[in-house]
Amino acid sequence: MAPAPTPHTFSLIDGDGESHNYSVRFHPGREGAKIMRQLLALGLPALVAGLDEGTGLDGGLARALDSFDDGLIAALLRYTQRDGVQLSGVAFDKAYQRNYFELTAALWEVITANRFLPLPATWERALRERLGRLNLLPSLLAALDEGAGEAPEAAPEPAAD
Repeated sequence: MAPAPTPHTFSLIDGDGESHNYSVRFHPGREGAKIMRQLLALGLPALVAGLDEGTGLDGGLARALDSFDDGLIAALLRYTQRDGVQLSGVAFDKAYQRNYFELTAALWEVITANRFLPLPATWERALRERLGRLNLLPSLLAALDEGAGEAPEAAPEPAAD
């Protein structure tokens, strides 16, 4: 039997500027497959199209994030600890009260670490290009590069209007 994979670890800064250490154990196959289907049903192509068309947070990304209900968030964070504490119940509420961007970043880390959304090459190119222009979520680009075994590309300078 193969040894269990090493948990994915990362750090995030909360709204008060404090750093928090995360540890993510990977979801078992059946649970992961269910989450993958839920995430795909949110419309990843619409998210990428919204970014590619320049609608950004007003387009696909906002619709996708708005679709994360409490059940999906709990399922995504089921195997995640923040500063050694499991993220459920009161611990979740305390961790993310007034720290919603940290929550969003943590969810994205869990999604990419578990490879719930394997991006076809065309989506990945569009996502990289648009996020590079927006200089949005550099950790997303780094996560994509880590999965592909490449070094991160420098984000191009935004075009002057």
